[in-house]
Amino acid sequence: MEGPRKPRAGFSLRRLPLRQKIGALAAGIVLLMLSTGIVSILLVTRTTHTMQSILNDNQVSYNLQQAVAAESHAFRALVQTPGEETRKVYDEAAAETARCLAAVPYDYALTGEARFEITWTIRSSYETYCARRDAVLAMDPATAGYIDALYDVYAMQEYLAQYCGELTARVLQAGNDTYNAQSSRMVVLPYLLTAVVLAATLGLLAVLYTTMGGLFRGLAGLAQAARNIERNDFSDPDLAWESDDEMGQLARAFNKMKHATQDNRAMAERLHREELGRIDLEKRFAAAQFQALKNQLNPHFLFNTLNTIARMAKIEGAPTSEQMTLAVSSLLRYNLRTNDPLVPLAQELKVVDDYMYIQQMRFGDRVRYRLDCQAARDTLVPVFLLQPLVENAVQHGLAGQENGGGICVCVRAVDGRLRIAVTDTGGGMPPERLAAVRKAMVEGDNAKGIGLCNLGRRIAGMYRDGRVDVYSKAGCGTAVIMEFGTLKEL
Repeated sequence: MEGPRKPRAGFSLRRLPLRQKIGALAAGIVLLMLSTGIVSILLVTRTTHTMQSILNDNQVSYNLQQAVAAESHAFRALVQTPGEETRKVYDEAAAETARCLAAVPYDYALTGEARFEITWTIRSSYETYCARRDAVLAMDPATAGYIDALYDVYAMQEYLAQYCGELTARVLQAGNDTYNAQSSRMVVLPYLLTAVVLAATLGLLAVLYTTMGGLFRGLAGLAQAARNIERNDFSDPDLAWESDDEMGQLARAFNKMKHATQDNRAMAERLHREELGRIDLEKRFAAAQFQALKNQLNPHFLFNTLNTIARMAKIEGAPTSEQMTLAVSSLLRYNLRTNDPLVPLAQELKVVDDYMYIQQMRFGDRVRYRLDCQAARDTLVPVFLLQPLVENAVQHGLAGQENGGGICVCVRAVDGRLRIAVTDTGGGMPPERLAAVRKAMVEGDNAKGIGLCNLGRRIAGMYRDGRVDVYSKAGCGTAVIMEFGTLKEL
């Protein structure tokens, strides 16, 4: 018998308990999902941040350009139409230009040389412009040199607008360059993520095949072995599992159960064969007892019968002698040639009729016989059932009585059971004798009632609910009552 292989030394996933294996696989799946999610979030966040920076730069430069144009327009309106309303609009426009200029990035490392240079130019020019602008607004239009100073401010506004336009163009160009660079990366990004996820998935599948594939194959082998055992097939080799986990413990326990079941099956088969042999022996023993019972026909009765026939044949003629001869012949034929365990009730009653005919020829009016049958005569009953009881009634009940007596055989069918009573009006039995006979029937003591003991064993052995009872009273007579219904399955 091939035993399960022992686990190899060294670390192996197969040596881990199933709970840890499943936990490791779950952790791997979670780690894969988290890693993929984090990488995707980082890439999307970086791209979004870059695009947001480009949009912010474009918005800042555009706001400055619009603010410078609005301030120039408000300045011209204030110069042309001085007043509180135009002054208020101009102040708001100037403040907005200053705010937008302050919002423009002014970091060399962040903006680069070209953008930093033009931003510095705008800042410097705007400071000069603000000084001249404020000086013009403080001058009296009638003052000499006012017109020249005013046109200088106009010229500086045009320069500022030109510089702001150039800044916006450079910001847009830089944003476009950055976007193109990011676009090339964004095109490659899906393929990169797909490759990462595919590689991680293949690795996970390899781990699943290594760890869980063996488990599933082991379970399939276990199920197949169980189906074979159900068909009483123990030829498969023992289950082998290279692990000390729950599956390994299950395989070893299953192997032990298989061998125990095989041993129990073999023992059960041996017990079954022994039981069959015992049943066969009991059947043969019962048949031998029955045969012995059949052979116990009293020779004295045969001799008396033959003498009676001889005397009657000498005194009378043929009819009576012929009838007695036929009756004896029928009895002998039934006794010596009937081998079936069950015969129709009519056949048993016929044998009793023949026997009682002979006895009535022998004893005359001293022996009276009555049959009361209210059951189907084709009902099967044990062979040689009634004649021994009737013979007992004649020999032990009536023969010793000076005036003889009567014998009655009463047959009834009640609720699927057959009830037969054989009664006589003979001398009966005293209580101690009746108790001894009943005890002999229970214990099987043939010395105290061979006929009744054999009858009781036969009825109990052939029927599930069969029973035989004896009732008797000294000076009154004896009654033997039998009841049986369902045959046993042998």
